[in-house]
Amino acid sequence: MSLFSKSLFLLAWLQLIHSGFSSYEFHRVSKQLVLDNPDAVLPKLPLDIKLEAISGLVFFILAEFIGNSVLRFLTIRGEERIIDTHEYLKPVSMNKASNINLLLNSDPYGEINYHPSFVDIQAKRKEMKEFLAAKG
Repeated sequence: MSLFSKSLFLLAWLQLIHSGFSSYEFHRVSKQLVLDNPDAVLPKLPLDIKLEAISGLVFFILAEFIGNSVLRFLTIRGEERIIDTHEYLKPVSMNKASNINLLLNSDPYGEINYHPSFVDIQAKRKEMKEFLAAKG
């Protein structure tokens, strides 16, 4: 994170804290005004406090975007080496990756395909009925 983004973060936090405290003070004074005179109209929050809060949020968002660096990921195998974006998850042909699963008649997508909300109950019942008819 660069010095510029850190200074923007500091500026944003100071503005947000100051606008929050100013808002608290304003509401405390306006509450006292209403307690002293119940017929008084409640004043609205001053524009400078609103603008200070909005500019603090804008500075915070800018600092967040400026402070981000290029994404780097840890390896899937748990190695201690950090890989860059262009090395991350190279394309894999699923039929080559699941040869053993296919030989064992195992579904590599079983966690997804056999999730209760994805199972076709009618097809499973028909399959079971055909199995029982062939068996007995």
